[in-house]
Amino acid sequence: MKLLAKALIVVPILLVMGRCTFEYFVVDRCFDAGGAYDYVQGVCRSDTSGPLGVSPAPYYERFSFWLIIGMASVLAGIALLNVSDRKVP
Repeated sequence: MKLLAKALIVVPILLVMGRCTFEYFVVDRCFDAGGAYDYVQGVCRSDTSGPLGVSPAPYYERFSFWLIIGMASVLAGIALLNVSDRKVP
């Protein structure tokens, strides 16, 4: 039960960090190619004027559903960890 609780805490955090890191490298590659990254569509565009041609959308607006699921999973993992630490008389 403790292993499940720890997985519910660690896995969503790693997934969000991985997604942010992946997006960072994709955006960097797009800027290096002289394009503008469209954060809403998730594509590199060359039809805009420079890297500031597309306004960035905040991460929480684009992935709010998955962030809420991740936070709920972390909270469930913490609750499960607290329940599993209790000693039953």
